[in-house]
Amino acid sequence: DKSAKVTTAENWLLRSKYDYFISDKWYYGASLNFEHDRFADLDLRTSLGPHIGYQFYESKALNLSVDAALLYVTEDFMTARDNEYSALGWNVDFDKLLFGERFQVYHRQNGQLEIGDIENVVVNTWTGLRFPLYAGVLASTEAQVDYDGGAPAGIDKVDTIYRIKLGYAW
Repeated sequence: DKSAKVTTAENWLLRSKYDYFISDKWYYGASLNFEHDRFADLDLRTSLGPHIGYQFYESKALNLSVDAALLYVTEDFMTARDNEYSALGWNVDFDKLLFGERFQVYHRQNGQLEIGDIENVVVNTWTGLRFPLYAGVLASTEAQVDYDGGAPAGIDKVDTIYRIKLGYAW
């Protein structure tokens, strides 16, 4: 992001996840995640590990799934000391249609907690409201809140972004 030609944010998150269902509701799999945030001194955080999950609901009107993971995490910082550790991870995916199919509320959360250090917790959340405009074009308003309890000294632990988005569904 830029404001008045000055870079105010430079971050990204790439999540990959494979799920294999062993019943109608239970699944297991693996995930591999990469995260970068220049203003948080984070060159690259990599997390990898297996997970097990449960899908409570899966329909057009309501979806809810949660999973728990055991992760190996490496953190490469630009100036702070690099770190590696084992962590407990989780994912929550929720969405629900409201007023027929007019609005959809959604919440996504992923996080990890270092085993043995309850202060080193990382949580990324997205909560929003999506609604159709015309002929497949969608609009949404969203709040993203990221918390990094293990951020280096002098770095804000909380980062909040508000968005208005346009999209297309087919």
